[in-house]
Amino acid sequence: MEATEGGAALTFDCANGSVEGPIAVDENGGFDAAGLFVREGPGPVRPDQQRGVPVRYAGKLEGETLTLSVRMSGSDETLGPFTLTRGRVARIRSCG
Repeated sequence: MEATEGGAALTFDCANGSVEGPIAVDENGGFDAAGLFVREGPGPVRPDQQRGVPVRYAGKLEGETLTLSVRMSGSDETLGPFTLTRGRVARIRSCG
C-alpha cells in the first residue's frame, strides 16, 4: 500500500486497488474508506475488468503496523485481514 494525502494505491496477489481521496484515521487508529478493487488474471485483461468493483477498505494503524480488510460492496465477501508493516517489502505474486 502506498498512501498519499490524496488517497492510496494497493497491490495484492493477482489484484490491485485504489482509494481516491484522503484516508481519515480516527483517534484509535481506525479507518474506513471507499475505493475500488480490480481482480487480475493471466493473459489479456478485458476493459470491463480494469474498472474494478466498489469496496470498503477498513483497518487499524498501530505503530508501524496496519491491519487491513477489503469488503466488497453489496456482498458479504471480505478479503483479509492483511498485515502491512511500514518499510517492510511485501512478497506479491503476479498472475501469469
